[in-house]
Amino acid sequence: MNPLEPGARLGAARERWRQLLGGRAGAVPPTLPLFTTAEAGRAVRCHAAWLAHQSGAGTIAVVGRGLYVVVPDGAPVGWAPDPVEVAWLVAAHRFGRVLPYVCGVSAAALHGACAVPFGEVHVTVPRQTRDRPLPPLGATVRFHQRREIDVAPGFWAAPAPVRESPGPVLETRQGELCDVRVTSTIQTALDLVHSPVRMGAPGDAPRLADVLVRGTDGRDVRTVATGQRRHKAWERLWRLRA
Repeated sequence: MNPLEPGARLGAARERWRQLLGGRAGAVPPTLPLFTTAEAGRAVRCHAAWLAHQSGAGTIAVVGRGLYVVVPDGAPVGWAPDPVEVAWLVAAHRFGRVLPYVCGVSAAALHGACAVPFGEVHVTVPRQTRDRPLPPLGATVRFHQRREIDVAPGFWAAPAPVRESPGPVLETRQGELCDVRVTSTIQTALDLVHSPVRMGAPGDAPRLADVLVRGTDGRDVRTVATGQRRHKAWERLWRLRA
């Protein structure tokens, strides 16, 4: 099975969940390894005591109010999950695994254009959603609403195929907990110059955008921009490259 397909990772997470339940069959949370207090209650009768025990044993990690992550097998003592992966899983818990995607300065960091921004992760979702603090991780999920016309369901490895479409161009990044959907380098650059404040880079968007598309064929950038009617963003990006 392709390691980028969610099925392989989900299968391992489900087996880990069964082990935590002592080998018993129980309701499997849909976004494992992330699960909620309510989902634990559906799987375990005395879930409060179970959560306290598993947390103390280091088999689960608290990542937010009512939110937990199953700790991977073999993780070192004091292990903490990647806030970007947790943020995407939080979005996937509400909207499924196809529609949410990491965007803006958070996507730029995943592509190596900048350091990982401290304290926040930017994720696009189809409906307005209140930001979600993750105090144990020192981060807040900044949700951005964008009702996409066309989101490809495929999980693409980098580089994502260039296409003229009204929907975003997305890639899949393999993480420790899950395979995260993220905007491609071209899409990230266009998003940053189109809405620098919203995308978390009010003073650094031009530089990041230039780094992201450096060495990219300008025709590919224009193809993506044309499909999304991001003509002004394309013009700004083109001026940066001139």
